Amino acid sequence: MTIGGNDLGFAELVKACAYGIGECPGWLLADNQQPVLASSQANDQGATSWDVLFNRLVGEYVEIGKRIATQADIYILSYPTPFSNPDSWNTYIPYNCNGMTVEEAGAANRFLNRLDDTIFRAVSEAGRRLASGGRSGVLVHFVDWRSGETIQVGSLGNESIPVNSNGLCAQPGAQVWLNGLIAGYPNMFHPTLTGYNVAAGRLIAATGIQVDIGPVIPYERDCPQFG
Repeated sequence: MTIGGNDLGFAELVKACAYGIGECPGWLLADNQQPVLASSQANDQGATSWDVLFNRLVGEYVEIGKRIATQADIYILSYPTPFSNPDSWNTYIPYNCNGMTVEEAGAANRFLNRLDDTIFRAVSEAGRRLASGGRSGVLVHFVDWRSGETIQVGSLGNESIPVNSNGLCAQPGAQVWLNGLIAGYPNMFHPTLTGYNVAAGRLIAATGIQVDIGPVIPYERDCPQFG
């Protein structure tokens, strides 16, 4: 399962930054990103932060673990880094891509990376709480969609984030994992067929179960990569 993206209103961020509907929030472009969660996800005092999301995710995973069989596995997937390395765009893209500037795309990548790190921490904590609560047979696994290759983020000193050579605005010819931006298209910024196939492969590998998912589905550009 994947949980977290909707809580952070990623779709609304895309509208604000790419469509210009409202203002691209300052916190997204800040070095220390502190997201604003949907009001229903805030705590009783209305506080919104990564810590609030972390606690909610831990609670969700633990609750699921309490409701399923005493010997079971829960697999939590991360989210893919949405954009290819924006710092390289100027070598093959003469304008912004999918409505996002280089700065906004870089911020979106950092944002999703922070979300994935938060999910990883929540998975670890949920597993610890289930074990200490008598549900040691329920194992919670983190399945990372991100690559092992990273780049340094210049403005943030030593912080590094994963590179997705199959992200939006990738080099021509790459098999892009996400649909791009097009008005009225319901699957924009969601995986392409190729992206879902990659996610399925990583999930199956994590389970250790032998499953034949058939040949890799060829990339189909459901909506334009550049725009």
